Amino acid sequence: MRRFLSAPRIPVRQDSITLTGFVIMVALAIVMAAAWVPGPLQADEGMWLLHKLKNCPVDSWQARGLQLDIKDIFDPKKPDVSDAIVRLGGGTASFVSFDGLLVTNHHVAFGALQRTSSVESNLMDEGFIARTRAEEIHAPGYQAFVLKEIKDVTKKVLGAVNDKMTDKERYDKIEEQNKKIVKKAEKGKDIRAEVRSFFGGMQYLLYT
Repeated sequence: MRRFLSAPRIPVRQDSITLTGFVIMVALAIVMAAAWVPGPLQADEGMWLLHKLKNCPVDSWQARGLQLDIKDIFDPKKPDVSDAIVRLGGGTASFVSFDGLLVTNHHVAFGALQRTSSVESNLMDEGFIARTRAEEIHAPGYQAFVLKEIKDVTKKVLGAVNDKMTDKERYDKIEEQNKKIVKKAEKGKDIRAEVRSFFGGMQYLLYT
């Protein structure tokens, strides 16, 4: 895992995640913004897609306390803060060690507690903590995914549709294009790819 954090992005998929204890139940928020300052609403507030951060008013954010540069948060070519974010079991988690220790919310790890509990050891009621790596237990059924790349595939998707199509024909053709793009991206690789639509279907991004 140390190699991953110091090298270009590598997709990580793990079928067996270790549950390190009740510490994993603590919610983690990666602070990537400045301290909140009371005042009127401004146009630079809101949520931003990672690949759109370069268009953000970073000077305004830094004036209010942000100590990071945009490339410290997201840089497709170098390690950055976003590399620590993991998709885990329908939720999110974050790397907090070079050994791959993940911290996530209670509701994300809830299923692991259920699956590993027994009549003799009811982790749902008693809780769990591993003081050493030898005491860690497996969290069956979990997969961890790390973002490798974001690619704009709008032209490939919308290039297959036209104004003469019915809504059903348009929908089917877009679905067909998305599946082709995903199949090509995943072929021969141990990764998972997804095409997501944005701005009411005006933009399509491939996430791997």
